[in-house]
Amino acid sequence: MKPMNADAIQYFRDQFRLGRAEAVKDAEAFSELLFAIERLGAYLTEKTGTLNTYLPSIQSLAKKSPLAQDIPEQYPCEHLFFSRLYEVVMQARNDALHQGAYARHLTHRAIEMSIVLEDALMTNSATVAEFMVRDPLCCSLWQPLSFIRQQMLANSFSFLPVKADDNKWYFVSDRELARFLRVKSELRKKRLAMPLSDPQCSNTSNDHIQLILANTVSPSALVVDVAKSFNGSPL
Repeated sequence: MKPMNADAIQYFRDQFRLGRAEAVKDAEAFSELLFAIERLGAYLTEKTGTLNTYLPSIQSLAKKSPLAQDIPEQYPCEHLFFSRLYEVVMQARNDALHQGAYARHLTHRAIEMSIVLEDALMTNSATVAEFMVRDPLCCSLWQPLSFIRQQMLANSFSFLPVKADDNKWYFVSDRELARFLRVKSELRKKRLAMPLSDPQCSNTSNDHIQLILANTVSPSALVVDVAKSFNGSPL
């Protein structure tokens, strides 16, 4: 199996995350995860093949994660062995048509498989930079609340980051948006069209959107140290 450098690890990790994001939007959309697995197999074997020919290399990688075999041995009702997940996904790749409940089942299994592979990829990672999302979805002060709300709903997000005029990062929460927009029809229409920077959105009265100051850390910080200082807040 070809050794993987940090750039390759981050690339394939991001590919699996993107594939899962697509699956969240469409419960029958497992093709992106399949393509990510095939690209990983081609990278590890250094040749173009099939899921069947990629199996030894991908399984060797997966075994770096306890989720591949050790945990399924202890909890067979909760976790499938990686070999079984791979078998199901490989069969799905060979089938011509998937739809309905069958497609949703395959998507669920492909997601499980990607989680095992991502865990294996990140086994030796230690810093925040190695785990952080490179291009997170953010909102901007100039954007109307209607668009920010739409982005939250479309992606099932509870918070969106925004960089304010003081050059600090904050979060807009779905709770604050819901509270600010839960008013009479005409006022709601007006507020939906307001940019986040509008004084009426950010004034000092109780009737405004309260931005939450984000806790930030250096990309070089050790994840173990960040976890120790985590106080239970989602931010």
